Order: sequence, then structure tokens, then C-alpha cells
Amino acid sequence: MKRRVTKLITLGLISGAILTSLLLISCNDKRQVNSPSITPPPPTEGSSQGTNNTENTSGGPESTSNNASDSDGSSLDEEGNPIPSGDEQGGETGNTGPETPKPFGIKYVRLFMYQLQGLEEAGAVEALAKTHYDMLVVEPVYTVKGSEDFDVYQMVRAFKSSEAKNLNRKLVVAYIDIGEAEDYRTYWEDSWIAPKSQKCKAGSPSFLLRMDPDGWSGNYVVKYWDQRWVKIMVGAIEDIARKGFDGAYLDWVEAYDDECVINAAKVDNINPAVAMVNFVALLKAKARAINPNFVIISQNAPYLAEERPEYLKVIDAISMEGIFFLGEADSDWDDPSCCDIPNEYEDDFSTDALISVAKGLYIQNGIPVFSVDYAIKPENVAYVYKRAREVGLIPLVTRTSLSKITTTPPPDY
Repeated sequence: MKRRVTKLITLGLISGAILTSLLLISCNDKRQVNSPSITPPPPTEGSSQGTNNTENTSGGPESTSNNASDSDGSSLDEEGNPIPSGDEQGGETGNTGPETPKPFGIKYVRLFMYQLQGLEEAGAVEALAKTHYDMLVVEPVYTVKGSEDFDVYQMVRAFKSSEAKNLNRKLVVAYIDIGEAEDYRTYWEDSWIAPKSQKCKAGSPSFLLRMDPDGWSGNYVVKYWDQRWVKIMVGAIEDIARKGFDGAYLDWVEAYDDECVINAAKVDNINPAVAMVNFVALLKAKARAINPNFVIISQNAPYLAEERPEYLKVIDAISMEGIFFLGEADSDWDDPSCCDIPNEYEDDFSTDALISVAKGLYIQNGIPVFSVDYAIKPENVAYVYKRAREVGLIPLVTRTSLSKITTTPPPDY
């Protein structure tokens, strides 16, 4: 789901060479078009690649500690916290809190929370830290215009110094939208011109293709293989890794299947599915150069792995929204439209179809599948948790705005 903006704005892998050149290679698939080339980097010592080592990602029960330095010379401690330097040392920002065990790897997460709004409000970070979820997926906040001074280091440390249900510390994951540009982010320049409709009529820069098709305001589908966008996203994920997050939760991977993206890809002689897999792989490699245990969770786009099986070796987990119940875009926490809209799709996105792909493509291959449904009616909430657990999902029931800690936690929370 997307972050909303109010008047206060609250709301095979790759090498680094792709930043300077994206070579086009022939793709031997049904589209018979070209896509950016990717050269696998040498494995980082202590890192895990693919899906066979996810239990060791971010400090699983058998993992060993790793110290990593980023390109700016800053480094991470054994728990993945940035080691402050200069005027950051000491004081409130330098207080990492009590030492806690490492988090379980993502493969062992059973309870998670997802919040994209309201974290800058008084007491919000403390309240979330007091929860006992194994994993927190959160808005970084400091990347929102007007919130640049938000103390993200303090937030990350507060979460990392708090216990999860499994008595290890929480896994802390940052939300980042890689398939859409958001006009409230600090990367959005004043000179940019946003597309005016959901039709395929680009804005400026030309990688802005159209307004979000689901109705999320201020969000624009992008041509994600454009080097200008690649540079923005690489910088974003590297910064998230340096801030001490354990991983990234990538939204709008589904862009590869967007009508306007497909049209633009044909013009550029690009296979959009291959380009998306390469893009996610690039982001993962850049983050792991800073933190070898950095995890990648993709949101939605479950059929990408069906079209491009190599995708299964790129991600560490997938999250799927609205398998059972959905809500309307841009709805507030207390809006009746926030939740309880049954999934009545009759195609590949029906409840049965999504469960089938979750089990057959991901769970069967050892990749955790998180589910996010939007419901508040007790009978719907109970149904989601029961049914999701039966089929092997790791469920959360909350509200579309994702602006508060859920009031409908899992029954075993």
C-alpha cells in the first residue's frame, strides 16, 4: 500500500558498473526484446545469496556477526547499527540503548507490523518499539519533504533495542517505492512536471509515465530502467542501509506489468520483466555491499517469478496485499472504506489464484510469504488469520492508511 500525504506531509546479480552503463542483451523469451545486462558481483564474505541461505540473513540462529563499511567510511556494529562518528557520538543520537540478541533471520518471522504514517508524531516510535512483533516494516520518514530532520538513527536504534515475540530483537525494514515516483519525497525536484492523468502521457523527466492507476495521489509510474531513476533508487537504498535498517520492503515491483511501462519498454526495446529482476538485483547488491545481511522483501507482483524464475534467487521474501480483503486508496484510518472490501477478482488475482501462486512458487521454494489484508469486522479478521495460517502465509490484518499500530493483531500476538 502507498503512503499518503496530508497538508503537513505526515503521512544472476549485478555489478556497480550498471550505474555507468546498461548494456542491452538479447532475451530469448516470448517477447524477443532486449533488457539491461547484469554481471554478477563476487559474493561478499559472510553474505547469503539466493533463497537457500535466508535463515542466516540478518542474523539467523546460525549466523555469525559481520562488520561492514560503506563507501563513505561509516561502519556498522555487530547488530547492523551505524557506528556514529564526529558530533553524532554521545548524546541522544549516539545512545543505542540496551544490548539485545540478534534478530532471527527473515525465514523465522511469524509476526510483523506495517506502518507508513504517523511515526513522526509524539510517542509513535516508542509505542511501536514496545510491541513484540518479530519484524517492523516502516516509513523511513526522513526522505519526506519537510521531515528531513527526523531522527531516523534514533528510531532505528529504538526498534533494534526492543525485543520481539521470539525474544530476539526486531528485524527493522524500510519501505521504499521503486516502481513509482512520489512527489513528496526529497528526490522530487521543483522543475519536474507530473503526468496529468492515468493515460500513457509522460511528464518531465520523461521517466514519469502516468498517475498511479489505483488512485494514490502524488504517485507516478516510472520507467524504472531509465538511468536517472536507477541512480535515485540506488542512492536511496544505499542510504537506508547506512542508516542501519536490516532490509528494504520494495513497493510497486508490479510496474513491470503496467500498461504504460510495457508500451515504453517496447519503444526502448526492453523486456520489462527482465529489467525489473535486474533492477531489484542491483538494489540488493548495492545494499549488501554496505550490510552483507541486508534483506529484500518485494510487495505484490507474485507472477514475476513465474515469468522470470531467476527472480526467486533475488528476493528474500514476498508480501502480498488483499488476498482476502482490500480497502480504498487514500482512505483515512477511520473511514468505512478503509477495509472489508472482499476480494472478488475472478482472474489471476482472485483469492484462490493468489494462494496457489504463493504456495506453488514461493513457499514451496522456501521463500516466506507475508500477507497484508485490510479488515476491521471481527468475523473478517478471524477468517483471514485462520485461513492465511492454514495455507502457510504470515498474515497481518490492518487498515489501508497504515497510519497506526493495528487494532486487529494476530490471535497469537
